[in-house]
Amino acid sequence: NQILGEDDVNDDVNDDVNDDVNGDVNDDVNNYVDNSIEVCSDSDIEVTGISLLCDSPGAYYYGSSKYRNNIYCKLGDKAKMTMTFEIVGELDEESDPLLTLKAQGNSEVVTVYQNARLCYLGALSTLDGASCPSPGSFSISTQFRWQKNDQDTNESFYPLVSIGFHSDKDPDTYDLGGANTEMCLGNTFISSNKFHYLSPLASLIWSLFILLGIVGLCGAIAWYLW
Repeated sequence: NQILGEDDVNDDVNDDVNDDVNGDVNDDVNNYVDNSIEVCSDSDIEVTGISLLCDSPGAYYYGSSKYRNNIYCKLGDKAKMTMTFEIVGELDEESDPLLTLKAQGNSEVVTVYQNARLCYLGALSTLDGASCPSPGSFSISTQFRWQKNDQDTNESFYPLVSIGFHSDKDPDTYDLGGANTEMCLGNTFISSNKFHYLSPLASLIWSLFILLGIVGLCGAIAWYLW
């Protein structure tokens, strides 16, 4: 497994996230994606949203032939991930919750965070002004790369992100909460994802509408200046 810290994140994290989808997604990919999250029940920390979008290496700008920003990934892609969560329990002010976060592909598991001190992450942002570990809404945005291997077939895959919040560095269970994991302390429930993905067809149509709008605006400005 590959372990990446914050220093390993590329400096292009701030690339704009949009729903543009390239036509090289496998023909057998469905137009519907089950975007729900399996969340640990009765937890102090609840995951509310997960977004993971992939680009081909060398994609630096919208319109590039390698720019995909796709929900489907390939080995060698760079992935941009955002996770939102809420601290709903009354954690002790001196508590130091830990985060373990992994992304599962077809043949590779990337450990993005392992035993990371949640409240001290540079990628952590508050969404409502709360200060971790006090109750409130937060987000984490980061980036990693899917490494190529000898078995790479260039096939697309839909990654699964598993998340665990815990008190101990070697936990048997994620006692503070988590999502898409078998290590919940108790039961789980299915939650709708805060991030809603368009289907590849709908996203392509939306992108074309945006392009036509830009062309029309440029034409109107040119006509006015003429």
